[in-house]
Amino acid sequence: MSLTIAGFPRIKLWIACLLCIIVILISSIEDRSIDTFTSGQKRNKTSILVLSITSFVVALGAVLVHLHPLSASLLVGTKVEGIIIFFLLAFCSAIVAASSSATNGTSTDSDGSVVFGNLYYFSWIGLMVDVVLMSSFLQNVYELDISNAMKTRSHRLPMWSLFIMSSIVVIGSSSEVHQDKCTSDKKQPFCNRTTLCVIIATLNTLAGFVTVGLKVRSSGMPFLTEAGACCVLFILNAFGVAYTTSSQGPGSALGNIYFFSWTCFVLAFLLTSSCYEDYQAALVDEATAKNDKINVANENTINQNVEETGLELGAEEKNEKVNSEKNTSNVIMTSVESDEMDI
Repeated sequence: MSLTIAGFPRIKLWIACLLCIIVILISSIEDRSIDTFTSGQKRNKTSILVLSITSFVVALGAVLVHLHPLSASLLVGTKVEGIIIFFLLAFCSAIVAASSSATNGTSTDSDGSVVFGNLYYFSWIGLMVDVVLMSSFLQNVYELDISNAMKTRSHRLPMWSLFIMSSIVVIGSSSEVHQDKCTSDKKQPFCNRTTLCVIIATLNTLAGFVTVGLKVRSSGMPFLTEAGACCVLFILNAFGVAYTTSSQGPGSALGNIYFFSWTCFVLAFLLTSSCYEDYQAALVDEATAKNDKINVANENTINQNVEETGLELGAEEKNEKVNSEKNTSNVIMTSVESDEMDI
């Protein structure tokens, strides 16, 4: 999909970013009027309001600059645009952290469940738009195509990166829940499952970092090692998501732990499926190469037989020609002798 309008490569993304910030700003103002919050939530609400106002002013200014070619030439494709996008990315990251916190989130309740959908979902959407905006800037200005570069290195590298980010979110949220709720007077199944959630997410992150680190090296990562890791992670996340999102798990409510635990499970499944497809493709290529080798050998044998047959046929023709010449010579000699006798 083209993101170019009248020569401005990111105007659609800037407008989408502004719309997300407007929704966040209106939601934070509405949320601010509600008095039922703890001291931590009050601090987060203030932070979100300040950050959303600042982001709104910056994004609105960027969109207005695009309305005139002269002013747009001072911003579009310059380092100033990159700096603005970087700060918007940082602001949206802080808004996401403050709004979706498992214990003091302004868009979640004490159980981590989403109670203010606009603030929760649009903070995440705004963050993703800012990431795409930064990627578009790097690609357009510095010709650094991060997505294609990752796919060139390995077609599973983008999935591994998403897997790491999702696991980090699960680690942060579940650790916060464990620290806040797992005291001596709490039921053990909840705390045990929260601990399991932290352990699995940590293993996911470590495995992801090791895999990505090996893939970005020139030597790469052995396929069987990656395939084995994907299978193990798929099994771990299958058990993890079942226990985490159960009625006695920390991800039973619709929040960060719920959504990103399922995201990790889906990504582990996709990684495993991708490895299986590559394995099947390798088997097909091996069988094709083997058949090609057999066909080449058969063709060589046939050609050799044809050459040998040709040589034999050539020798027979040569002998027949010699015999024919001898017979002709004998006939001529006989005729000459007969003429001499007549004379």
